[in-house]
Amino acid sequence: MRFHRGLAALTLGTVAVLGLTACSGDQSEPATDDGTTSAAPTPAVAEEEVTGLTAENFAQRSVAALVAAETMSMDMQMGTQGQTIEMAGSVRMAKTSMDMEVTYSMMGMSFDMILVGGQVFMGMDGQYQEVSPEELGADSVEDLMAQTDARTQIESLQGAITTVEPVGEETVEGIATTHYLVTVDPSKLDGADPAVVAAMGDSFGYDYWLDDQDRTVRMSYSVEGTDVSISYADFGKDVDIAAPDPSQLVTGLF
Repeated sequence: MRFHRGLAALTLGTVAVLGLTACSGDQSEPATDDGTTSAAPTPAVAEEEVTGLTAENFAQRSVAALVAAETMSMDMQMGTQGQTIEMAGSVRMAKTSMDMEVTYSMMGMSFDMILVGGQVFMGMDGQYQEVSPEELGADSVEDLMAQTDARTQIESLQGAITTVEPVGEETVEGIATTHYLVTVDPSKLDGADPAVVAAMGDSFGYDYWLDDQDRTVRMSYSVEGTDVSISYADFGKDVDIAAPDPSQLVTGLF
């Protein structure tokens, strides 16, 4: 079965357009010397003890917690224009790189994406084709990564967060968490699309659920009829993310 490349681009493009916290392509960092996908350096955690999360330390502490976990599972649910887009898989991240293997589902069809070592592979039924980010409607591998990398998304809020308010204690995915309402000033989101900033209004709220180690267990937001929820679990568990075997590589699949 041949999967239409346009549908794959539409799926990823929808995620990209609605990735409200993602920076523009001009903000991307290049690949590292060993070919892994690079991202902005992670801020160091302040040495002094901090008793609570604030507008000033929320991004720094939550990003550092995710990097310390190194691996996690991810599950995204997005509802827009009567359609549901789902994405689920595994993530491996370091301070300046991220690899990912996920399955996208949309419009009754599904396909796999592997992002590893700066390469992107799309596949279905055990066969894969290497594709360029441009073929999927992105400017770079970093742009693709930014839409699903919790670290990149949180870092892009740095400097724009105005308040961090605890809502209460809640259990999410079987994990005890604290629910926070994080309010940002959209005009201070570095590199954000002006049209997206306009849609967000004068202030915009994200819901974050963090565990006792400041790791993001879930984040969600709603804007202009679109609801997005991304959950993370299985922190620190072994994951197997690798490029497809050469025998699995084909052309003309997408």
